[in-house]
Amino acid sequence: MAGSISGMAARAGGFILIGLTFAGIATGYAITLILASSYLFDPQHYFAFFGDRDPAGDRKLVTILHVAPGLIALLAGPLQFIPAIRAQRPWVHRLTGWLYILAVATSLVSAFRLIGHTYGGWANGAGFTGLIIMWLCTTGAGLALAVRRQHLRHRRWMIRSYAITCAAVSLRFQLGFLTGLVGMSFDRAYAFVAWTSWVPLVLLTEIWLRRPAEAQA
Repeated sequence: MAGSISGMAARAGGFILIGLTFAGIATGYAITLILASSYLFDPQHYFAFFGDRDPAGDRKLVTILHVAPGLIALLAGPLQFIPAIRAQRPWVHRLTGWLYILAVATSLVSAFRLIGHTYGGWANGAGFTGLIIMWLCTTGAGLALAVRRQHLRHRRWMIRSYAITCAAVSLRFQLGFLTGLVGMSFDRAYAFVAWTSWVPLVLLTEIWLRRPAEAQA
């Protein structure tokens, strides 16, 4: 009886942990969508955040072409990893896959245009340049493998690509935590998140992909 109760408690704890994890991810998505949408549709919010770097609004269109497709990629990506869609609706998988690729490509092109104006100077620019290169390489590899119909390797590289896409969520979470709870200045926090928004995601993804079950896939 005691073993049964402890097992039920362990399962309940696992479900709670999974629920909290998904709640945290959903919250991060919501915050990212709300903040990014405000840059697109609220001129005052755009200039409040980018005004010191773009006082005349010359780069607003490029910023929109970076943010908006990034949001599309963020939303389209999870659909790629649902087995039922891949098995029963392959045309949906292909359609959302191309949508994801085109969204990432558009966001990447505009990111290369913006990188020279990165807030905080060369150190921050180097961090975000690394993110851009990783995003390009992982997504490009995933696309090339899909064209060659190497489906298992394609899936692994698209997992890597989407992990990089999630840097947008990670960045906003970390900025809010460092400036709001830790009390760090925005300048210093931004210097951290230029690297910490994506490097840990890359490392965690590689650890996950090297699990015995995944490594055999």
